[in-house]
Amino acid sequence: MNPQSSQAERVRRSLPTRAGGYTLLEMMIAVIMFALITVATTFMLTAGLRGQQQIGAKATEAQEARALLGVITRDLRSMLVVSGSPSTYFVASGADTGPVLQFTTLASRLMPDLLVEGSSTDASSENLAPQSDLLQVTYDYDPSTHVLSRLVSRLPGVETLPAAGGPEWIISRRVAYIAFTFYDASGNTRTEWNYQTPQTDTTGTQVDASSYDTTLPVRIDVELEMDRPSGDTVVLQASVVPANSAPQPAGQKPAAATQPAGPGTGGAGGGTVGGGGGAVP
Repeated sequence: MNPQSSQAERVRRSLPTRAGGYTLLEMMIAVIMFALITVATTFMLTAGLRGQQQIGAKATEAQEARALLGVITRDLRSMLVVSGSPSTYFVASGADTGPVLQFTTLASRLMPDLLVEGSSTDASSENLAPQSDLLQVTYDYDPSTHVLSRLVSRLPGVETLPAAGGPEWIISRRVAYIAFTFYDASGNTRTEWNYQTPQTDTTGTQVDASSYDTTLPVRIDVELEMDRPSGDTVVLQASVVPANSAPQPAGQKPAAATQPAGPGTGGAGGGTVGGGGGAVP
């Protein structure tokens, strides 16, 4: 045997033998690496979930804003007044609070009436009062609370509009600003309008008609600004061309409102409105 190999073998056997397993330093390094990986993975998952929630919230807010603008544009596109009828009108105060817009419009469907008092029949019975497909609508806005209400009653029938403030009439609690701009046939713009059939006083004398508009707007621009929970706002705009921009003769079938070619800038197009097609009073 080689003397050098024998000496190396003796030296190897004299060294202490290492037991199997990991040292404390190796375990600490492994724990630290695992903690870093866990923290990074948790951070990425949390950021992804937060981003998904923000995208969902923005999509919901945009959908609400477009739906609200769609209701307004649908009502305006279907507005209708009848010549000589004091029950039909189109009035805009130009104010930024209270009843900002009041008008009559074609309903998309007939509304069930209240049952005759004391009757036990259902809502499809002959006890329901006759009705046209006309509604009177008032948009009431409270800038202090950002509440926009849509007050509705039908014609003929309950000709007194409900009072503002009821939760059943609130269509949004996040309206920071709403404005209407009206165009006449010459292209002039206004922020107020007053088309009504002149009334008579207690003596039967008709009120001076010069204080009333004799035409209707041929185009209406709507600007709507809505609050977001994040603190910023979203602005939507739409231009509406009424289907019946002139007073209609009594008993004549009005033109049906149709879907516009596209929404206004940043706005939303209203849905197609079925005018019912019936004769108006």
